[in-house]
Amino acid sequence: MPLTAYVPRDLERYRRHEQSAPFSASLPAGVYVYVQDCAGVVWVAPDGFHRHPRVLGGARPAVAAGELTLGENGEVLSINNLSGTFQCAPDCLLLVVGGIVSQGGKVVASAISRYEV
Repeated sequence: MPLTAYVPRDLERYRRHEQSAPFSASLPAGVYVYVQDCAGVVWVAPDGFHRHPRVLGGARPAVAAGELTLGENGEVLSINNLSGTFQCAPDCLLLVVGGIVSQGGKVVASAISRYEV
């Protein structure tokens, strides 16, 4: 499947959020926004208002973006492609799940919710 790089709709060059970090199984349980960069790394930040453009910062493009809920031990309990900033197609979820797994996480089978943009 070819990669699609989504340019942020908000082209302001925000600084990266101070809590933005690569996904890790050691992250505390909670609700996060995620953005997968063009190198395949999944970055997360705690959910908040207009957070997606600040996950990578600098108006960088992404191959996937949305929201996720993380349980204990790096287990993703829910994940979707909802992002007003990037508006990624639902097939981006295949990429981000692969990225999360390669970064040490687990995704439960019922976790994925696809939204058409």
